[in-house]
Amino acid sequence: MDKVSPKILSAFIRLSRLVHRESHKHAHDMHDHRVHRGQGHLLSLIAENAGAKQSELAEILDIRPSSMTEMLVKLEQSGLIERRQDESDQRVMRIHLTEKGEKALKASKAAILEMSGALFDSLTEEEQNQFLAIMEKLTANLEERGGELFHGGHMHGHGCSEHGRQAGRGHRRDKNCGGGHGMCRER
Repeated sequence: MDKVSPKILSAFIRLSRLVHRESHKHAHDMHDHRVHRGQGHLLSLIAENAGAKQSELAEILDIRPSSMTEMLVKLEQSGLIERRQDESDQRVMRIHLTEKGEKALKASKAAILEMSGALFDSLTEEEQNQFLAIMEKLTANLEERGGELFHGGHMHGHGCSEHGRQAGRGHRRDKNCGGGHGMCRER
């Protein structure tokens, strides 16, 4: 498997880049609805948890409250959500989709269905189920490792080398890292 693993990683990275490009096209197509990358997921979460507090949404997404504030401010400025005071506690603000937000969410879901259909229609239903199971297994493995693909402090498969490509956020540089891309932090 050692000879196959790098090929799998390379194919996965290439697929990820292509999906990323398609998602940018999707974001561009959604411009009329004012939904930008990543906002569709948050709109969906708000719809599923209508009237949730900001802190509850941050907890569900496992992000800092300040990051949630930034995301909600952008959605509010676009007219996609509104904050309403809790009737029993005036200090608490509840998050709700606006009518515009509901329309944007519906359009976003339709675009995602179209994109996923186009991406996966070349696979049989059995292959799709196998692919999903494999992706879930890989995700669980990565989560068990704390979300890092480090071996001896060096991130593998993420371009942290003398090639000059950037490493992902949070990457820590050790003595084996070529650095030079400004994204590494010293341990």
